[in-house]
Amino acid sequence: MTITIFPVRYTQAQLMAAPEDERLFHLMAGQCANDLNVLAKLHLMVANSAGDSRLDGAETSVFGSFVIRQMVGRLYEAWKLFKDRFHLIYLGYEGEWSPQSVQAWAEMKRYFGSGSLLMALRHKVSFHADADVMRDGFARVPHDVALTDYVGFAAGNALYAGSDAVLTLAMASLTGIADTQAAMDQIYDEMARAHGWVNDLTLDYFNLFVGRHIDVTPETLSAGRMEIAAPRLSALKTHFFVDYEETPAEREG
Repeated sequence: MTITIFPVRYTQAQLMAAPEDERLFHLMAGQCANDLNVLAKLHLMVANSAGDSRLDGAETSVFGSFVIRQMVGRLYEAWKLFKDRFHLIYLGYEGEWSPQSVQAWAEMKRYFGSGSLLMALRHKVSFHADADVMRDGFARVPHDVALTDYVGFAAGNALYAGSDAVLTLAMASLTGIADTQAAMDQIYDEMARAHGWVNDLTLDYFNLFVGRHIDVTPETLSAGRMEIAAPRLSALKTHFFVDYEETPAEREG
């Protein structure tokens, strides 16, 4: 399968001609969107792998938990970027935003401005080793459920699924929803909505910024059109366990 992309090239001199606040926001929002799009793809790849897990879902659960925590953290950083730098830029392009972007900015401010589940997750589990969080998660483990870790000859193939199971319960508890799967679904839904806001605003701003400050015409874009091979996202999967190609002597210690 192939997709169509259009390179948009610009020089440092062209960016220097734009106001500094717009130039910096263009670069910072682009990097933030890159990170979120990579994480979103990883999250979908994890979901594609769910049926292949050989260990009661432990492999995909560990991958999924990690991606969620990183994505929540990056979404919070995106909110801080937009909150601190976007307001005046938004006014500077007033009347030029798409209706979708107007709605996205209003919903983003409403969601993050009054506290939110994603903010709670970011402060508790995204980048922190919080003993209170792990203690709360452990207290929620059913007494008749066995936690299982998996170890192999390679340290990189050690899967501490018990830690992940406890942390997942702690994450779910922050939603206030009793059912763990329903709680995780709520987290997924709020992540997807917030990611959509960032993507809508970043792409719309890119188009407005380029139209105002970069000499790019429809003819220029068409001339640079590229068709590149791209796999279907539904076909991509993740794998926790890998063959490190150890020799028999290395495997035996």
